[in-house]
Amino acid sequence: MSSYKNLDGTFKVESANCKYTKDSIISDYSYDTTVVEGNTVKPQTTKMQFKTERNVGKTGVMLVGLGGNNGCTCVAGAIANKLGLTWETKEG
Repeated sequence: MSSYKNLDGTFKVESANCKYTKDSIISDYSYDTTVVEGNTVKPQTTKMQFKTERNVGKTGVMLVGLGGNNGCTCVAGAIANKLGLTWETKEG
């Protein structure tokens, strides 16, 4: 059974596999699996290390249908407007 409780503020993981620094959180993880070769079974462990930056970056908005012609035109127009780009028309 799982439960959910709203967390107000930050929390900290207390584990020998997790280290906190000023700028990041570093976690060590061991991925255990089994390789079967014919009649032989071999346990295998892959050690990994994950580093997560502690500062929160800016987030953006993803528009649904952005990949179509209308989405590309809309985004290109917004970027051109932001950069102040101009180009000549067929009349010059």
